[in-house]
Amino acid sequence: MKTKIINNWRIKQLRSAYGVKDKFSLLFFYLLSILTFPLWKIKKFNMFKLFLPFDVIVRNKDGVYFCRKRSHDIWYSREDYEEEIRNYFQIDNGVFIDIGAHIGKYTILVGRRLKKGLVIAIEPLRQNFKALLLNIEINNLKNKIIPLNVALYSRCTRLKLYLAPEIDTGNHSLYRRLTEKYQEVKAITFDYMIKKLKINPKSIKLIKIDVEGAEKDVLKGAKILKRCNARIIFESLDRKSLLICKKILESYGYKKIYKISEHNFLARK
Repeated sequence: MKTKIINNWRIKQLRSAYGVKDKFSLLFFYLLSILTFPLWKIKKFNMFKLFLPFDVIVRNKDGVYFCRKRSHDIWYSREDYEEEIRNYFQIDNGVFIDIGAHIGKYTILVGRRLKKGLVIAIEPLRQNFKALLLNIEINNLKNKIIPLNVALYSRCTRLKLYLAPEIDTGNHSLYRRLTEKYQEVKAITFDYMIKKLKINPKSIKLIKIDVEGAEKDVLKGAKILKRCNARIIFESLDRKSLLICKKILESYGYKKIYKISEHNFLARK
């Protein structure tokens, strides 16, 4: 059964290749995954160590995505990535705020669906931000998306963003030191951003927070949430962090908090 699912995914990825060069690159990746499949049963072997040898562009029902070589971008761009939460992103109007946008998986998905509205995409890491800008451009969404190369935090300052291993482009963190390398980034508060962009809090329909352990810091700087009814999808990696996030959200009037996947939660008023 597992083999069938994996093969179906490979076929989908091959079909999603944007051009001839992309098809050859994905075919190489496909063959590599077949050769290493017997190792996937070994606990010490991490299937996510497989990476693309070339840059590729893929297209699926969510949008068109530029995926960088030597990265996990190809995994994040999949249609079935975080499949259990994707239904919560079905909005066609209002403001969507994507905090921790990475290469734009949800930024593009929502941006293409919006008939009337705006997406604010926040990504602090410079390399990811460049890929995000490219994905916004190739999806012709410049008029719908405001990209910001900053981190959101409890106060306006500068922070050290610790980098994950080279291929793992989605797990950089303010707290978890996966490597000793870091990038200094500008940080602002959610409240400052909303005021600066002159966004009406009541127009905010959906917020996604995926910031690898700094969710509580984002929320501490978002007191303006008291004045809006946006649904909030946030990640929490441990119980302690979850309890802190719940306490902050409850003080803003969010009384309903549901678990929607292993590490993702939905907050509503």
